[in-house]
Amino acid sequence: MSKHQLHRRDFLYQSLLTGACALGAGRLAAEEQPLPVLGQGAFQYRPVAGWGVLDEQTRAMLQQTLSLIPPAPPVKGGPKATERPNYPDWRNIVNPMIDDSKWNRRKRMAVRCMTVSFLLLIYLANGQRLAATDRPPYPGYFLPGDAFFNTVITEEVLKKLDKDPDYAFEDNRDGFNLYNSGYQRLSLGKQNRNLAKQIKTAYYDIRQIRPLLLHVLGESPNSVNDNPRDKKTELMEINGLSLFFYNEDYDWKKKHIGLKYNENWYQELQKFGYPNGAYGAYANTPEAIIESWRFSTVIPPLSVQLPAVTIKKHEAVTEPMIPKGRLKALMLSDDDFNKFYKIEEHLNLIEITNEKSINYYSGEGEWHEIGERDFGN
Repeated sequence: MSKHQLHRRDFLYQSLLTGACALGAGRLAAEEQPLPVLGQGAFQYRPVAGWGVLDEQTRAMLQQTLSLIPPAPPVKGGPKATERPNYPDWRNIVNPMIDDSKWNRRKRMAVRCMTVSFLLLIYLANGQRLAATDRPPYPGYFLPGDAFFNTVITEEVLKKLDKDPDYAFEDNRDGFNLYNSGYQRLSLGKQNRNLAKQIKTAYYDIRQIRPLLLHVLGESPNSVNDNPRDKKTELMEINGLSLFFYNEDYDWKKKHIGLKYNENWYQELQKFGYPNGAYGAYANTPEAIIESWRFSTVIPPLSVQLPAVTIKKHEAVTEPMIPKGRLKALMLSDDDFNKFYKIEEHLNLIEITNEKSINYYSGEGEWHEIGERDFGN
């Protein structure tokens, strides 16, 4: 007989683990009473009746199995070493004695593999699947159903807007156009032409509160001897101002700024070849995410005409969208959108419409009007 024979007590110990795992798998795979589905859209759940509750039959079987196991030996040299039989191959369940022999290591590995296998079976029997890895590396651009379109205004953007009234604003919050899903551009169209003109005025009003920051590209010619002094220094604006386009009737003072309220973002993201992805929230506190989901069926999405193009897998659409109606814009003095969601103290923003702009500041959890500028017609 092999000296590596599996002893009866080891067999009982492993049988106990196997039986417990099998019972768990049996309960999870059992027929469940149909219960109502909770939640909305992609966030739907069905309760499982009796999950995790051990009935009396299961308890009795476990107690009977435990009663068959002989008492574990004490730690070698313990005070009661002579009161119980000493089983060298039986491991103390409470305080196991370490045995590093090759045979015992193999036994422990076999038990672990068996346990992992049963846990995997339980996972699959419960109807769950492993999450797909096809996930975009960055949150996407605008998706149909979003309540707003966000862009960043710089002096370079204003120059382009002066030259072309139909200039398409870009969703460029990443700064490098790294996103590969969603719609990247929005052109305001003729019905919002006056709104586009007044963005420049609002930009310089905010700059009185938040000064312009520039970064020198390369080396300044004034500090390099071998460059001519008349060579123009290249500067890049590094603190552009966030601008949110909303439907004209969106009441941002009663709701909040930076919430997408998109009920179908998951389905829209799948159209770009991503079965899994990030929501890409701007205000991303737990309270903001819950509110965005809670009112997603109440707040209308930004009303835009999507370009008639074929969506390609893992590629953003660069052809501009066109608004179906009149819009308003909110220019913020800070890029921390959570501050605006919470309406923290000493924040500033400008509401821009086709007729006028209004400056606001925050105080005591509310927005207060500072002054109004009438654009005329």
